[in-house]
Amino acid sequence: MAKMYLASSWLEFYPRKTKSARPNGLTIFLAQLSGHGIKYNPRICYNSFMIIATLVAVFTLGLLSLFQIALALGAPMGQFAWGGKHRILPHNLRIGSMLSLFIYVGIAVCLLSKSGIIHLIPQGTLLDILVWTTFAYLVLGVFMNAISRSKRERYTMTPVVILLAICTLTVALA
Repeated sequence: MAKMYLASSWLEFYPRKTKSARPNGLTIFLAQLSGHGIKYNPRICYNSFMIIATLVAVFTLGLLSLFQIALALGAPMGQFAWGGKHRILPHNLRIGSMLSLFIYVGIAVCLLSKSGIIHLIPQGTLLDILVWTTFAYLVLGVFMNAISRSKRERYTMTPVVILLAICTLTVALA
């Protein structure tokens, strides 16, 4: 394991082998959990709540992705999605399930970039707008699932989307 040293300009630990490399948010969070004494630096937008919220949201999006893939492949779980009218989704809704995967990946990339775990989208106004737009999309999803005619969709997906909206709000505000 590489020895760590304290970089006084950032008040964070860096691996000795890569002095110029800046650690991502997950590295900082894990170091905080392991008790390496890393102090939170307000100049950098990383904090534990943001990292936890991001990881919970990405895990939930992963589970939803598996669900959508199963629906697209013809699994008899249609009562939990798309209004709950069909036990097995028709062709056009199967395509919708596959397209929803792109939305889930986009949401995950936005949240991971905002929390600093990955750096695909640079920090700034664009990323802030994307995260707040994601939050608005999820709030709309809460209402759409809450008014669904399918009890199964209403009771299953509404809490899932509420969880995603809370996690996204936590990331947006941090």
